[in-house]
Amino acid sequence: MQLDRPRLQQLLGEAANHGVDRAATQCVRFIKNSFVKTAQYHPAPAGGPPGTGTRELQRSITATPAKNGRAIVGTNVHYARIHELGGVLKPTTKKYLTVPVNERAARLRAKYKSLKDAKGLKFATMFGKKFLITRSRKRPEIMFVLVRSVRMPPRPFLRPAARSRDNQAAMIKAFGAGFRSIIRKAFRPAPGSPT
Repeated sequence: MQLDRPRLQQLLGEAANHGVDRAATQCVRFIKNSFVKTAQYHPAPAGGPPGTGTRELQRSITATPAKNGRAIVGTNVHYARIHELGGVLKPTTKKYLTVPVNERAARLRAKYKSLKDAKGLKFATMFGKKFLITRSRKRPEIMFVLVRSVRMPPRPFLRPAARSRDNQAAMIKAFGAGFRSIIRKAFRPAPGSPT
């Protein structure tokens, strides 16, 4: 039996990429399962993974197809970085951030691109703080607190997956299974050939 080195190299590359794809898929699954189940508009506890909320961030976790034995696991959601690392949020186009104080306000915030379009809110100042309140004369309700910045605590989800011994072991197992499946196919005897 003569060894075909170029074919062997190609086969090993395919097997490595298939193994990496399987390992990356395992990592994506681990990250998605780490999210804390929370109701929409309710934050997860600081320091732990983010809450499921709208599931937009959770659904966005993907892996690129493996190439040259490498794949990238991550997200393209613009607010993922602030969840992962924490930090200070500041308004970019307005003077204040509008922080909803209840679920009704959060839904209102999600419904309108600008709160100027939302009918029935007015500006108020109480105790030296600024608010948006309902226009009701009988019983006005505070809906939003207006602030110049908000410190958001980290709620990491990518880094813990990379550090997790359980995830590392599962990824190694997935890599091995993917690698072996390609090698087995390549060395399986053709139908009708002598074994």
